[in-house]
Amino acid sequence: MEKLIIQTPAKINFGLHILEQRPDKYHNIETIFYPIKLYDTLTFEESDHFEIITNSIELNNNKFNLIVEAKDSLQSYADKKMNVKITLDKKIPIGGGMGGGSSDAAAALKGLIKLYDINLSADLLKKFALQIGSDVPFFLNPVPSLGFARGEDLIPLDNFFIDFNILLVYPNFNISTKWAFSKIKLTTHDFSLRNFTPDLWKDTKKMRSLIRNDFERRILGNFPVLSEIKKKLYSLHAQFVLMTGTGSTIFALFKNKDEAANAKTIFEEKFFTFLQLRGKN
Repeated sequence: MEKLIIQTPAKINFGLHILEQRPDKYHNIETIFYPIKLYDTLTFEESDHFEIITNSIELNNNKFNLIVEAKDSLQSYADKKMNVKITLDKKIPIGGGMGGGSSDAAAALKGLIKLYDINLSADLLKKFALQIGSDVPFFLNPVPSLGFARGEDLIPLDNFFIDFNILLVYPNFNISTKWAFSKIKLTTHDFSLRNFTPDLWKDTKKMRSLIRNDFERRILGNFPVLSEIKKKLYSLHAQFVLMTGTGSTIFALFKNKDEAANAKTIFEEKFFTFLQLRGKN
């Protein structure tokens, strides 16, 4: 077996609308998924048994559920015993709304399919991915995309590019997705993310009024530190600030690189931060 290394990115949700609850108890959403160059790395090597090794103490305590689910799905389908060692170098914070677990699961699917030469249609791969988690299908091909249904119906946005410096602030605690959905109250939306046009980048004040995350009000109300982070980011000259996913990460868009770097310096004294500079995508 060849050694295989896969880097798999984080994401932010540039807007997140909860449209309705479905008969299966999930929710239909509307969002823009945007990949961020903050990566986890999975290394696959031959072994005499299946094992996962990681630098994450937190993951060592929860048995890598999503990666294991990915392996189990493919192993059952292909009827092949998958004796492989997966080393996970974890950089994406866990439970921060950046999709790290989903990204790892998608990378596991792709890596194992390649290593074991599994013939799998795109539709069946997407089905396996969705069974693992709602965000996993996006990470099979992580390009800017409109996401619908649970997030698995994806329309790539070839010309969608965030031409700002992007600062992520993770406040060192996670928020349960299940809890967040239990707190959501459905509301109407005057603006559809389908209608986002590039001219909005020139009017960030208007953008603030149109682009929202439906989880924000409830979650910021329960976690005041997130409101404080958001206010502080605006005071440091961010042009646009929003929570990603069900939290707890807040992302901010800065026109000025030095202002973004200054904000990073301030927040990294207490929190995990990541800065993606303009033009580095």
